[in-house]
Amino acid sequence: ALASVGLGSVPVAARVRVAVVSTGAELRDPGQALVPGTIPDSNGLLLAGLVSEHGADCASVTRSGDSAKELGEVLRRAAAGADLIVTSGGVSAGAFDPLTMLAQAGRGEDAPVRLDFVKVAMQPGKPQGHGWVRADDGRRVPIICLPGNPVSVLVSFTTIVAPALARLAGFDTDPVEGEDGALPGCPRLTARAAVAWRTPPGRRQHVPVRFTGPPSWFAVGDDAGDHSGGHVDDRAGLPWVTPSHRLGSGSHLVASLPAAQALAVVAAEVEAVDVGDALPLIPLSPSFPRHLQVRTGAPHSSRTDPSGPAVKV
Repeated sequence: ALASVGLGSVPVAARVRVAVVSTGAELRDPGQALVPGTIPDSNGLLLAGLVSEHGADCASVTRSGDSAKELGEVLRRAAAGADLIVTSGGVSAGAFDPLTMLAQAGRGEDAPVRLDFVKVAMQPGKPQGHGWVRADDGRRVPIICLPGNPVSVLVSFTTIVAPALARLAGFDTDPVEGEDGALPGCPRLTARAAVAWRTPPGRRQHVPVRFTGPPSWFAVGDDAGDHSGGHVDDRAGLPWVTPSHRLGSGSHLVASLPAAQALAVVAAEVEAVDVGDALPLIPLSPSFPRHLQVRTGAPHSSRTDPSGPAVKV
């Protein structure tokens, strides 16, 4: 195809290599027999799948216990074949968390690991970490440290890691007016809330949602209806969504993930979402219905429009 239009060469970039590291001595392989005090390592599989879905290569999936020395060695080995390291767990900055102990030790220019922790005004996913790991070849490999709860991992990857992967892959991720819907982690569609719910004060909320029909009292025209799981509001061409878990967006609500098709974004200043409110959506591939086209200019409610990025608190 390239030769047919007279091109002899085109610029290309290698896929970004991502190393996934789960932290916690309590973690066990999925399917392995559990004893008191242990849990399956679901985040390793989740992150590996998300990395592949976003066009990167998962270079390795490893785990570390609760020793700072062990974690430092795991990160050093992970950095050898990676352009980015993504960890899960241990970002609450507890005094005995291995990531915290590594952060306290790594403050000099010659330190093997440099980590900083922040609190972001988002829910779920408030605690986050970032920094770099020095590889054996001298490279400083960037590292992003995510919370340990699976819903927080999904939200944090979608809103933080995905844009970083795009930048590492050479894409221009600087927002362009009218084109921000093309950027990873940005809302690409607007939908209406089919149910009402309350939101956490002062934090941008990302709610896993699924497409549904309008409320029973809403009169749907002949042109609207069910299209592979999404009913459309024929007044504005907007689909309807409802939280995929009845309890909303709690970071521990793992059962919300299999049914989730998008993340509904609610601005930090909004105290409650009402039925019919317009909500910006971030698609979750590959479950996003293909018939719903990207709309970056769809009407937003001033109550739910997330203006600007989440901020530190």
